[in-house]
Amino acid sequence: MGTSLLFENESVRVWEVRLAPGERAPLHCHALDYFWTCVEAGTARQLTLNGDAGQWARVDYAPGDTRFFRHQDTQTIHDLHNIGDTALRFITVELLHPTPTPLGTTS
Repeated sequence: MGTSLLFENESVRVWEVRLAPGERAPLHCHALDYFWTCVEAGTARQLTLNGDAGQWARVDYAPGDTRFFRHQDTQTIHDLHNIGDTALRFITVELLHPTPTPLGTTS
């Protein structure tokens, strides 16, 4: 889920996610492996749905915070609500092809 698409080719799709104070990104599910990096710090509340249960979390993000998610690990639906006083901004990169097996390993 992104606010604006910055770049796309056959390998990646790069999004900017920008939430003003009080703004909420709706519930969504990622269908690809992806990672995000925080560009502008802030505080958010996130609802994560896994199966029948929902879990709320408050998260403080700092510039440079980065997380990677593998799509096949879990099917997670979540939102993101900026509950801070400043804009919250991320760059999210979706990987459009399966992750290759590293050289020297077997699958």
